[in-house]
Amino acid sequence: MRVLLPAHQQIVLQSSQQGVQHLKAHSSELGFLQHFNLHRYDSNIRELVLHSSLASIAAQLLGTRKLRLYQDCVFLKEPGFSQTNWHSDCPLSPLDTSSFVTAWIPMRALQGSADSGLEFAQGSHRDIAAHFHHSARSSDLSTRGYKIASVGRMELGDVSWHHGWLLHHAPAQPPGSPTRMALAVSYFRDGARVVQQQCEDDEEDRESFRAWLGSGRGKLAPGDYACHALLPLVDC
Repeated sequence: MRVLLPAHQQIVLQSSQQGVQHLKAHSSELGFLQHFNLHRYDSNIRELVLHSSLASIAAQLLGTRKLRLYQDCVFLKEPGFSQTNWHSDCPLSPLDTSSFVTAWIPMRALQGSADSGLEFAQGSHRDIAAHFHHSARSSDLSTRGYKIASVGRMELGDVSWHHGWLLHHAPAQPPGSPTRMALAVSYFRDGARVVQQQCEDDEEDRESFRAWLGSGRGKLAPGDYACHALLPLVDC
């Protein structure tokens, strides 16, 4: 078992109980817990993320009929967990593409400001300077002049979509509220090539692609076409 925390070196734990104890000791530093690519182990999640009802919307948004699944990820925010910093998804992936979208699916109804729903910096996916000159995980967007939009209230079954370069974040989960869980599913247009990950210090996101990227038999290297069994084509 591996536990990754901000500003802490990676540690190896021997049991889930030890992991829970370590997380509780650092709970004030956590914005969320995440688990990547459940579709590889759970048939229900796999059916959902590969289903044409989601994939057809992603394909329409990207203007393509050939689509690949990049990843799914469950994000969990316990009451009192801190905010998730502003970021965009593309710099955290090792893909040379701008044709990348994410579906964000809450796993219970969200009660507006009483929950930690996503907030978006409108138009930021077209702000090349922001991504070129600033960190992918910025905490201050006050000088950029963006209008901020929120998902607001969401019912079970609602889905929010955002572009891979759109800056977004989530506020803290209010104390005393129920745990917030959401499933994020990312797709990209077939034809992208692999590049070196832009955020070299982002160990947590490397968990998503370490199984198919790097040295070793059957893995992809920078420059390769992003074609791999773990990046499946999706029926649109």
